[in-house]
Amino acid sequence: MILNTVISINDKKFNNTRYNTGLREKPDEDLEILYCTFTDITSKKEGGAICLKSYRYSLFTFCCGFSLCASHTAGGAVYLNCYSYLAYKTCFYGCLALNSDQAVHSDVRKYARDEAADNTFNLTFICQCSPKQSQGQKRAVFLTGGMQIFLNSNFTNNHVREESSAMITSYPTIFNLKFCEFTKSSGTNLIWIHLIEDGFTLSYCNIYNNTLAVNKSSSVVVIEQSRAVFTRFIFFDNQCFHCMEGTYQVFLIECSFDFQFEQAIFGELKVSDKGSKFMTAGRKYKLKFAPTWDCWAIGSASPRATSILIHILNPQNSSTSLIIVILVLIVGGIVGFAIWFSQNTFIRDLEDLEPINIEN
Repeated sequence: MILNTVISINDKKFNNTRYNTGLREKPDEDLEILYCTFTDITSKKEGGAICLKSYRYSLFTFCCGFSLCASHTAGGAVYLNCYSYLAYKTCFYGCLALNSDQAVHSDVRKYARDEAADNTFNLTFICQCSPKQSQGQKRAVFLTGGMQIFLNSNFTNNHVREESSAMITSYPTIFNLKFCEFTKSSGTNLIWIHLIEDGFTLSYCNIYNNTLAVNKSSSVVVIEQSRAVFTRFIFFDNQCFHCMEGTYQVFLIECSFDFQFEQAIFGELKVSDKGSKFMTAGRKYKLKFAPTWDCWAIGSASPRATSILIHILNPQNSSTSLIIVILVLIVGGIVGFAIWFSQNTFIRDLEDLEPINIEN
């Protein structure tokens, strides 16, 4: 199934009616969504805009955007239990799940095929998932199973109350993170990596200006029962207690930190270092393929991030909005009555005027 004729989907009944047998249930074929935007869609179940549950089939999104999508459970924009998910030039903006996985929940598994299942994100932008004024519980992106690959992607202004303001990855066969940027986010940690026994390589990433809970449990990266190689990572201006923590082993190759190395690592991690250094001034790699809002769905206007973004799922914000609307109606009524009264007074005054005789 290929959807490439819809430029903008702005229908809150999207999940329940139009694609009830396609995007919300079990598809009977691979699904490709091209040049589409999903705007202001809310679901009371998993997946604000898309929910696919079939390990036989795959989802591919190309030049797509998810803006202000929300779920009352998990997967603010996309919730997947499928064979694989490939996202290219796909943006997630202002998405929210009240529980977990603010932008994406993707559980992929090898099923009835020979090649390996995978989650691949290339030129993706994940911003304000969830917004600072309306934070979700945890995890901007959740990936489990199969190959997990992030290339040329950007995570910015994602705020959660608990762990993984950027992503959590678990049980992957391969994990690859390259030319990515993580900035201006908050939570107890940024990236959580769980159970990768064969090891993985992460390279050329900027992690800077994140605000994490300043306590002994806060770290930029948590590496749990895994082996990792970090090549040319830059950690700068992050408010946290440690840079890395966890178990097993980590290799650092030409990484840069803005605080002493002894303070960077915590826990049972065995560290092997080659050429890493302490720096006193901030600098970042120039990421050649760092995405911007230009990757938003072709033909659609790019949204602008705003500091006053408040999502509709927040009951306090909804009440505040209702009060504002009522006040506006009251003020409008008073102004309207004043205009009507002045006009009627003027007309009565004109009617009371006596004619003036002008004698030559």
